[in-house]
Amino acid sequence: MKKIKKVLSFLTAAAMLCGAALPVEPIMQMGTMITAHATKILGTCGENLTWEYDTSTKVLTISGTGEMEDYDIINSHYAQWWQYGDDIERLDIADSVTHIGDGAFYKCTSLTSVTIPDNVRSIGSTAFTYCFSLSTVMIPDSVTSIGDSAFYGTSLTSVTIPVSVTSIENAAFYGCTSLTSVTIKNPDCVIYDAPGTICNDEHFNAVNGYHAYVFSGTIYGYDDSTAQAYAEKYGYAFDSLGNAFKLGDVNLDSNINAGDAAMTLSAAAAYGATGSYGNLTATQIAAADIDENGSVNASDAAYILQYAAIKGANGKEFDIRKLVK
Repeated sequence: MKKIKKVLSFLTAAAMLCGAALPVEPIMQMGTMITAHATKILGTCGENLTWEYDTSTKVLTISGTGEMEDYDIINSHYAQWWQYGDDIERLDIADSVTHIGDGAFYKCTSLTSVTIPDNVRSIGSTAFTYCFSLSTVMIPDSVTSIGDSAFYGTSLTSVTIPVSVTSIENAAFYGCTSLTSVTIKNPDCVIYDAPGTICNDEHFNAVNGYHAYVFSGTIYGYDDSTAQAYAEKYGYAFDSLGNAFKLGDVNLDSNINAGDAAMTLSAAAAYGATGSYGNLTATQIAAADIDENGSVNASDAAYILQYAAIKGANGKEFDIRKLVK
């Protein structure tokens, strides 16, 4: 019996050193027979991240802080939970995760909805490729980029891409056959210049020998935005959300408040130190320039705060330019 315990201890230690996934349930001894009753499998998926899959609840949990590991599916380097992809029904991703790894949830075919945590800054290439059942995704304002083929072949019906997203890469929403509505809130978002970046169908032209990519839904965006330019270039339906910005709405969330004033003040400080307005887009800089003098400074922030205070007192919107002396 002591020999058995020593062998088990050695194997467990060796497996952990090799980064192998281990069953959480203890190995039970039944006479000379050894059987494993595992309901939870776990491992690591980043420098400070761990994963745990519960085979009974079919929930995959990502815990810890920081970026997920990137996986190279082209060269068959899959996430450790890949073998359970057909069974995983739900993802629980910690709020402190900052990056969804390349290929992380490739072929998790039973996932139906995903909520990306509020601190995630990037969604990696092929992150949700071939998640055939995925019909709903919530993308938070923290995300700045959506990688190549990130949602390739999913069952998304509609998606809203927040103003924080500055780039949508090649084939990000390719082959999403149920997709009818894409809303792009950043008027300056860089959309990969190809018809297959957003498409829900393709047709093979036997005469010319090429594939024609089609999006039969509607792209929503602001007037004179990159979304409009993309839709018009490839003959996709476009519906306007109106003017790209209104003065004072620096974060483009359709409200003017202290948060916009803080962004304006921060941008002004950044310009004084570095000669640039930090991460503000051209549209946001225009929204912050309340006196429309071509620069963003503390006076603009003060106008925004004054506007927020007046509106808060009487509940009525008005033209913020009336505050400019």
